[in-house]
Amino acid sequence: MIDLETGSVVLDGSGAGATTVGPSLSLSAFLASPLARGAMSFGVAVEWPCYHVGQHEVFGDPCAVALMFHGQQLDWVMLCPIAPAPPGDAGVAYDVDATLAVKARHDEWLAAKLGPPTSPARGPVWSPLGTVAYDYPWGCIWSRYTPQDVSSMIGISYARPRKRR
Repeated sequence: MIDLETGSVVLDGSGAGATTVGPSLSLSAFLASPLARGAMSFGVAVEWPCYHVGQHEVFGDPCAVALMFHGQQLDWVMLCPIAPAPPGDAGVAYDVDATLAVKARHDEWLAAKLGPPTSPARGPVWSPLGTVAYDYPWGCIWSRYTPQDVSSMIGISYARPRKRR
């Protein structure tokens, strides 16, 4: 679940096994937590450490989850709901049409969980198809397609308000 009041993401239900990540999570607290065990670092810059923390349930659905920090502070959470591949999907990497279909499924997933977007489709120059966005006082939840690496993802960004372009 995503707590819309705080932006915290509850991984793996609401019981004793649940883990909450959110805007107050520091890098040191993450590294000392059970969630960091087995996490794979894929950071591209020292000041922006990133960790793939595996598959977890969010809203009861399996999702691949990654965390990106800026310095010591969690900056955003990446979610990729894991849905069964549509019939005939060969899973070919860099297939634009298949990735756009994934983005459409992400948009539908967000709408089913959060309702209609709070902001009209928008996006920076590199995202010509626009970004579906849900704006909150703590940050933003978004779904975007990136043509440079032919990818689609859901992000939960914290703190700094995003500038409209």
